[in-house]
Amino acid sequence: MQILESSIIGLRSACYVLSSPDYQPTVTLFPMVHVGDESFFETVYRDALAHDFLLAEGVNSPVVKQLTRSYRWMAFDRLGLVLQPSIKGRSGRAQIIHADLSAREFEEAWARLPLWLRLVAPAHSTGVGLHRFLTMSRDRLVENRGMDELSSRDDLLGWSPDQEALMRVILDIRDERLCSVLLGLLEANREQDGTIAIVYGARHMRAVLRLLVQQGSFRVRKADWMPVISL
Repeated sequence: MQILESSIIGLRSACYVLSSPDYQPTVTLFPMVHVGDESFFETVYRDALAHDFLLAEGVNSPVVKQLTRSYRWMAFDRLGLVLQPSIKGRSGRAQIIHADLSAREFEEAWARLPLWLRLVAPAHSTGVGLHRFLTMSRDRLVENRGMDELSSRDDLLGWSPDQEALMRVILDIRDERLCSVLLGLLEANREQDGTIAIVYGARHMRAVLRLLVQQGSFRVRKADWMPVISL
């Protein structure tokens, strides 16, 4: 199952609506990227806020701000793109639920990493950010950005113990929190009609799909492509 599609026409995100015979609420997945056309974010937020519940991500930590320099420093005006805006303050009927780690929880997990890794990761992000500011184009942003629900060959070949430790902090434990919040919401509303939107980074959707299919017998009932970056 595709989550992101990269092609000659640009980058697209797959919006899936899933339902289950065991739960009344439907779940809609909105795989996100950090940089895209403004119209993509406006469309996602408008549609997601029309649901009953909206699960949103975000860790308000100085460490996270250091790690995200690689895309926050891009030349947005030259590229004609925008950084993913905050959903806070936007109107809609959805009850917005923060399904991510708190800053304290994230920083406690971060502190357990080796010191050298805590120094190298932000420095690497800074270097990538400067390089992207000087050289990035829309074509390069789209190139090789496709993603499926299963780990790719490149993911497996690029594995290392250090990478696993870093991914555990910035991805896996956040996946676990998101899935825990989602499962609790489904159980609390098992017999009630309703709609749940998940507005989260595309890589987190792999864990969500596993949870829904394996534990909740959810199946895709509707799928649409949403243009993220048009070429």
